[in-house]
Amino acid sequence: MDDTYSHISNIYGMNHYEIDKPFQKILEFYAGKRLNLDQLGLYAGKELYEITDYIDKISPPALKNVGNRR
Repeated sequence: MDDTYSHISNIYGMNHYEIDKPFQKILEFYAGKRLNLDQLGLYAGKELYEITDYIDKISPPALKNVGNRR
């Protein structure tokens, strides 16, 4: 596995849905069945980290004074 982004999190590259058993049980309780969200878990565990890291690097936060709002 490419470890370019491994500094972001110790669970980078993992399926976040698969490793979050309590979340699976909550969804199963409310949905009445086990949902297959493996693709979403894979996206959250890899691409989403990469996108947020990129955005963090190219667009740092900026403080804007919007004045008095009454």
